[in-house]
This record gives sequence, C-alpha cells and structure tokens, in this order.
Amino acid sequence: MIWLIRLVFKSFCAFLVLTIALIWLGNQRPYPPLVYIAKSLPHDEVRLLDTNTGYFLEITRDDSFGALDVAPTGEILVTTHAQIGSILNTVALFSPSLIEKVHGIDDNPIWSPAADRIVYRRYYYQGGLYVYTLGDWPPRPLNIRATAITWSPDGQYLAYSRWSDTTNQEELRLIDMATRRDTFLAGWRKPVRQMRWSPDGEAIAMTTIAGDLYLFDVEAKQFTQHLLDAGNIRSVQWTNDGRLLGVITTRRRHATLTILQPDGIIQTEITVPHLSQTSSFDWWSN
Repeated sequence: MIWLIRLVFKSFCAFLVLTIALIWLGNQRPYPPLVYIAKSLPHDEVRLLDTNTGYFLEITRDDSFGALDVAPTGEILVTTHAQIGSILNTVALFSPSLIEKVHGIDDNPIWSPAADRIVYRRYYYQGGLYVYTLGDWPPRPLNIRATAITWSPDGQYLAYSRWSDTTNQEELRLIDMATRRDTFLAGWRKPVRQMRWSPDGEAIAMTTIAGDLYLFDVEAKQFTQHLLDAGNIRSVQWTNDGRLLGVITTRRRHATLTILQPDGIIQTEITVPHLSQTSSFDWWSN
C-alpha cells in the first residue's frame, strides 16, 4: 500500500511540474496557452494546450461539453449538456471534478472581470439574462432577453445583442450593472452569435449567426469585417493583453485556430488536436 501511495504522489508531482512548465513555456513564447474543448470519442475533454509546442494536458472530461470561459483567477466555467438545456459547472486546473452551479441554461455563460459574477442566458432563443453572484443564491434576473453578451473590461457594463421587432434590426445595447440603466449602442442587420469586449475597452469582437467575424469600434460605432475567406466562424477570444484575437475558422471542412491582429492581419494558423467548428475555447489566464 505504501508503494502505491508513493507512486500516486510521484505521478501527481510529475503532473504538477509538467503543467507549471507548460504554462511557463507558453508565457515565454509568442502565443499564450489555450484552454479548449476537444471533441473526441467516446467523450469530450477540456484541455490546456501550449500553442507554441503542441503539448497538451487533459483537465477534465464529460460525455458532452458545450461552452467554456476562463476567469482571470484561472477557474474554468464549462457547460455540460442535459435533457433540458445545459448545466453550468466550474472546474479548477488541478481539481478535475465538475462542480454544478446552475441548471437549465444556454451555452453562453461568461465570467465577470473580477470573477465574482457569472452572467448567463436561460435555455431558449433570446432567453432572459441572469446574474449569479458567487456565494449569493439565487441568481438574479436582469429582465433582458439577449442572444449574445460580454462584460466591459472594468465590469461596469454588460453589452448584449438582441433582435428588435420595433426597429427591425439587431441591436447592440449596454446595461449599467450598478444602476440597471439600459442604453442603445448601435444597430445593424446581422444577428450575433458571440461577443467579446477587448481588454482596452476600444472594440468588441463578434461572430454572427452567418459565421462571419466583425470588430465593432465602440467610440466610432463602426463595424469592420475580417477573415472574409473563412467559413462558419463561431467562437472569438481576445488574448489577455489585447494584442491578438483567436478564432476557430473552417476551410474545406477543416477546423483551425486562427490567430490574428485586430487590424485583420493573420499571425498564424494552428492545427489543434480534436478541434472542431463547434469547439469552445479561451486563453489561459496568467
């Protein structure tokens, strides 16, 4: 029995050292480590990938993962599929057990910048938004219906997108999370799938239902399309320093992680093991 305990301890120490080395290496190289959902059989995995070397570690696994988001503290938010909607779970890098938080949500939850709140949408199209403050149950409704959401870098505002029958257009709107004041930001004709606010607060990257990638200049209120030759772009994430964007692009039915600058210039395209067009990802928080 003692030898078994020693073997387990040594294995854990080796895993810990390898993980720390992987993260350290990623921080010294051009591109940061990536957390993503690997769509592999017979189960899905949440993996931590060194995008510079190709080495990865399995964090946790489940029959079917939906979306994930990484908090600035490193805690991972990930959804698992259920009979009705999805289950919102949290998981830590060195603790693979999924901790269930909320049931019956859509695959669109996101951490606040301070990692003290989670905003998510109930399970149906343009479902109502809820705010779950950690340690404060139950979640509070915002009385807003939305298709996509993102926090401002300072956590003061939540930007959201919805289709308006009144104006017959997709509206981008801001809600002040302290006062609940709701203001119109911009309108256009393209329904939004996902939005992510840049760390400097100057732009919002968004993917559309049609699979296109746009950057919205918050001050100028202008939309710019990027990656015109790519197909079915679903997820988009800023790196933590805001210098780069990562998206999953599909060309000739092959899913690739494309890393580009905010001006649209492609830096590199990386083949990621078991990455699919439906995979969700985020950059690892240092």
